[in-house]
Amino acid sequence: MGHYDEDYEDMYGSIKQGLDEAIKQVGTKCDRNKPVNNPVSSPNHYLKLGYECIEIIACSLSQEAFKGYCMGNFLKYRFRMGNKDAIMQDFDKSKEYLMLYDKYMHLCKD
Repeated sequence: MGHYDEDYEDMYGSIKQGLDEAIKQVGTKCDRNKPVNNPVSSPNHYLKLGYECIEIIACSLSQEAFKGYCMGNFLKYRFRMGNKDAIMQDFDKSKEYLMLYDKYMHLCKD
């Protein structure tokens, strides 16, 4: 096994351990009987094993890091408005990230 393979194995193990710990911290799965598939607030591709990706991300980060993550995504959607999705969809996604910080910051590590 080469040097990069060992680095990948170490990184994967660390990520898997962090994800397992984050899932334990979330504790309960999303209270949904079926996915909603709202392209702004709850796209199906971010719901896996009954957890929303944003919950796992929040559990994996400090409040400061999670705030930076949310602000970065807010800016990303504002910056690309109208270049990938419809202008209002990107605008709504950017606003969603401001709300997501307030909604999930209690799951953060600190």
